[in-house]
Amino acid sequence: TKPEQSDLLFSLYGRHGESPIPVLAIASPSDAFGLTIEAARIERSARAVVPANPLAGGGEKAIEEYERVLALRESALGPDHVFVSETLQSLSIRKLLSGKRDEAEALASRAVTIIEKARGPGDLTLVRPLGSLATIHDACSNPVRAQQARERILEIQEKNLGPEHPDIHGTLASLVISLGSGPSVAADRSAETHVRRFVGLSEKLFGPNSPEVAQALMPAGAFYASRPGQID
Repeated sequence: TKPEQSDLLFSLYGRHGESPIPVLAIASPSDAFGLTIEAARIERSARAVVPANPLAGGGEKAIEEYERVLALRESALGPDHVFVSETLQSLSIRKLLSGKRDEAEALASRAVTIIEKARGPGDLTLVRPLGSLATIHDACSNPVRAQQARERILEIQEKNLGPEHPDIHGTLASLVISLGSGPSVAADRSAETHVRRFVGLSEKLFGPNSPEVAQALMPAGAFYASRPGQID
């Protein structure tokens, strides 16, 4: 439907509380492209602030509420229901932000196990809990296990989405960044395959001269720099 002034007013004021939010409104169709980029920039800058004070806004209280939700869902649905897995994922990230890394890892691992049992080891819904688990392994200074989780995400996505899906590009980016910052669980030749594939897929999706390719080359360079004389 055609937007009108009331839609903008609803975006500005149609919510609870008084916390500030960014609202961008285009004046013409040509504004849409530039404002989309600006919206992404604002979102990323705002998101980057969150980890600086993870307990701001009642972090411990949030954990208590998630634990209550978990108990209620386990009681009503059983401990192996997929809804329980969703709560475990959210709770694991809260635990991680609170510095309770061992608890976070146990919760995320359980979330993965529940979905494996309910939907099979190759189901696409495993991507999210495996991603949470990889993030937790990174925070626990366990790059080998983080890479194993991301390798599995890549395998699941390739099976369900195809080898050139944009989501594959995001997973390869995470893999290449981790390969350039720590030891690899795979042989260097195998790891190099990920690096080359990441750059190649970036060129195919965005064009060989795009800024995205330049961004892809930076972690690829870090990978080679971390292995001087090991790879031709």
